[in-house]
Amino acid sequence: MPITVAAYTVVQDNEILVEAERPEQAFRVFDASGEDDNLPSVLTFRVRPNTSFGDIRLNLTLNNNLIGSDNFFESVKRGWTETIDAGILNPSCNELTVSLRSSDGSAAPVGSQIGVAEVTLFYSVQLNL
Repeated sequence: MPITVAAYTVVQDNEILVEAERPEQAFRVFDASGEDDNLPSVLTFRVRPNTSFGDIRLNLTLNNNLIGSDNFFESVKRGWTETIDAGILNPSCNELTVSLRSSDGSAAPVGSQIGVAEVTLFYSVQLNL
């Protein structure tokens, strides 16, 4: 009888810095071996925004699908959790990118930046017992 259990993969443990001068960063390609395509997944990470030069927005894209977008109006470090709809995550070769914009969607203010760290993906796996 199959049962569903949780699995996880660490996408990135150290911080990457996304800056206005280089507003899009890609994480290393990662796998989610045995993921159950019928269930959602959860992505967690920490962000460290610097809004000293203006309000900013962080966009998250997984396998060319926008999975999250949030505006930052103050420089406060915090955790972020994003639910990924079923069907977006692949068993292998997943590509996660983050991009920095101004809060109105235009180019990020010069000097603005955001650190993204401790990126972990939790997903479901079916085991046959």
